[in-house]
Amino acid sequence: MCIQVHNFLKMSQLNNVFGKRRITDMEYELGVHLKVPRIDADVLYLNNQPILPPSITTLTPVAGELDTDGAVGATFEATLTEATELKNPTNIIVGQTYTWVVDVGTPANTMTFDTYFTFAGGVTPTLSTTDGDKDTLRGVAVSATEIVLDLAHAGGGGGGGGGGSWSPSDITTELWLDASDGSTITHGSGSLVSQWDDKSGNGYHFSEATLQPTILNSADFNHKHVIDFNSGKQLQQSGPATIAWYITVIKFPAGTTACNLHCMLGSVTTAERMGGIRNWTNLGFHTDVLPSALWVNGVSYTPSNTWPLANVDTVQLVAITTNPDRGGGTPGVSTTTDLIIGNHGTHSSGYTGLAQQAEIIALSTIPDASTRVTLEGYLAWKYGLQGVLPSTHIYKNSAP
Repeated sequence: MCIQVHNFLKMSQLNNVFGKRRITDMEYELGVHLKVPRIDADVLYLNNQPILPPSITTLTPVAGELDTDGAVGATFEATLTEATELKNPTNIIVGQTYTWVVDVGTPANTMTFDTYFTFAGGVTPTLSTTDGDKDTLRGVAVSATEIVLDLAHAGGGGGGGGGGSWSPSDITTELWLDASDGSTITHGSGSLVSQWDDKSGNGYHFSEATLQPTILNSADFNHKHVIDFNSGKQLQQSGPATIAWYITVIKFPAGTTACNLHCMLGSVTTAERMGGIRNWTNLGFHTDVLPSALWVNGVSYTPSNTWPLANVDTVQLVAITTNPDRGGGTPGVSTTTDLIIGNHGTHSSGYTGLAQQAEIIALSTIPDASTRVTLEGYLAWKYGLQGVLPSTHIYKNSAP
């Protein structure tokens, strides 16, 4: 049995409804434990978890500093009258998304950020320079001392809404393959792909002469083009590359019970395998070498050779930290002499990679949390997958 309180009541009001003695008598007579809200300093708790009011809390900068109490609300507004520093909030609730609506004032003022704030994509937000504009800063508390912050909406209409302005070109990528960009795809009169060009600037173009995959437009990928590797198709590149971490947008077709050694991105050379090969008997990873770390749709998981990543016929965001040299190297430091996507069954008769992949973004170093979630948000909104992100994800409701 659970008693729910639908309004934010002060302790004196709650005492009028739930006296300690009365609750004890009720528990004794009913034989149940009642979940009674408690209030500390006018903050409502249920099961020891704070429930923040939906209202906007107005903050007033003092001497160029803006203080925030993370326990009294999740949405704040302030008007700047001078250059102001957003100070480290007190009473941070881990997992909570906080929003600051900032009127830059007239004339427009600047804002800097204290040490708890890190920035999505590694880019420090810059407020509007137009007098009287209002900017929206949104951040998720990933720990008691870190809030990953982003400029969710700029006063002039920019920012990270459904058509966010951030792009992987804003960071240094080792490899960037994007099937939605038709200029990067080479194919003949039909739909067979002979080359998929790298957008990173490093020239890691993938090609294939015989086992050519197909390019198609897919409603499942938000009506964008994807590369279909079904029936043992592949693309390869022969130059050396350093792949520490990558994220891909991938789907296995309906009826799939095994990944058939599909390689999301990996090395052709056996000794250089780095954990990107999927299993042949189920939807996990190849037992030969597992990734060092794994994220699926923005959630961290322990890599496994048996655990299915999700139902088939579902588009997913899958990211891994590599496990180089067939698991014998340093995680996240994978220098390969060649790369392959798709069929990795040339070494094992009867197994043929079969997934569809729309985009692959690889980095030469392991990204920090802010860069990782920015890439997740970018791809999620691009391919219509924001609904699969966890509710606490900083880009659940707006694109970077």
